[in-house]
Amino acid sequence: MIGSFRALLTRPGKLTSAFLNGQRKPYIGPLQIFVLANLLFFAVQSVSNTKIFSSTLDFRLHGQLWSEVGQSLVDQRLAAAGLTIAQYAPVFDEAIATYAKSLIGLMVPLLALVLPVVFLRAARPLAVHMVFALHFYAFVLLLFCLPLAAMTIDSALGGSGTMSQRTDDGVSIALLVICGLYLYAAIGPAYGARGVLRAVQALVLAVAATFVFFIYRFALLPITLYTT
Repeated sequence: MIGSFRALLTRPGKLTSAFLNGQRKPYIGPLQIFVLANLLFFAVQSVSNTKIFSSTLDFRLHGQLWSEVGQSLVDQRLAAAGLTIAQYAPVFDEAIATYAKSLIGLMVPLLALVLPVVFLRAARPLAVHMVFALHFYAFVLLLFCLPLAAMTIDSALGGSGTMSQRTDDGVSIALLVICGLYLYAAIGPAYGARGVLRAVQALVLAVAATFVFFIYRFALLPITLYTT
C-alpha cells in the first residue's frame, strides 16, 4: 500500500501505466487508493473543522457563483415543505456532510468522459480513462490535505485556524498550478503525450477538472435539497 501511494505522489501516471500494461500485482487497485485517499481527506477535514465540499447552506447562499440560483431552489423547497430556513438549515447541513463523502466519486466519470476527447488518437479503452481519473482525484484529495493540515497546526499553536481571503486565493491558485503540473507529468506515461501538445492537453484537463469540481459542488445543493 505504501508503495502505491509513493508511486501516486512521486511518479505521476505510473499507476495508470502499470494498470494498462497488466502490472497490477505490486499495487493496490485504483478504486482502493481513491477510497483510502477519500477517507484520509475527510478525516483531516473533520479535524481542521473546515468544509471544502460539505459547506453549510448559509455559506452556499452567500458569495458563491451559483448563489442566486441556489437561493431560488431553496426558496422553492422551503415553500413546498412549509419550513423556514432556520428550521431547514440544520437538516441540510447534516445531510450534505454525508452526501459529500458518498458522492465524491461522481467527479471521476465526469473527467473520464473528457479524457477520450483529449486523447482521441491514443485509443485507450474507457477502463483506462476511469483508472486515470481515479488516480488523479486520489492525488487531488491528498493535495487538499496539506492546507487543511496547515490550518489544524495553526489552530493548535494558538492561531485562528483559518485563512484570509488573500491567502485562500493564493492557496487555490497554487493548488491549481500543482494539479496542472501533475497532469502534465501523468499524461506522459499514461497516454504517451509529448511535445507542445502535451502542455496543451494538460492545460485542457486542468480546466476540465476545475469545472468538474464546481459542477460537483453545485450538484450537492439540489441533490441534498430534494432528498431531505
